[in-house]
Amino acid sequence: PDLASPTGFLYRRFAGIDTATPGFEEIIIRPILDARLRRGGGVYRSIRGPISTDWSLDGKAGLALDVGIPANSRARIFLPATRQSRIREGRKDVAHRRDMQILSRSEQEAIIAVGSGNYRFIVET
Repeated sequence: PDLASPTGFLYRRFAGIDTATPGFEEIIIRPILDARLRRGGGVYRSIRGPISTDWSLDGKAGLALDVGIPANSRARIFLPATRQSRIREGRKDVAHRRDMQILSRSEQEAIIAVGSGNYRFIVET
């Protein structure tokens, strides 16, 4: 499916998968989260390979987001997080990871740059 088609809305908003550059060299992961939906995600088969997200919301624990970025691509991951939120990938705080970079952090959102690979982000509020 084309990201510009009506089904593209589901990929861009529900799954949170979008392209930042032509050919999916750089990918944006930014699911629109809604407390009425507890789980979402999807798989988009791009020219570079599958891009995947799987997220779940728990009112007490926060957000869990699994992301798959294909080879020869990089991504910006947008996470709903305050400055006080703890953000982990795997078992480590994102701030202590050398293979990713926190691009910005505000009172509402953190933006993290990653390369290709599979990641599991946990945002604890």
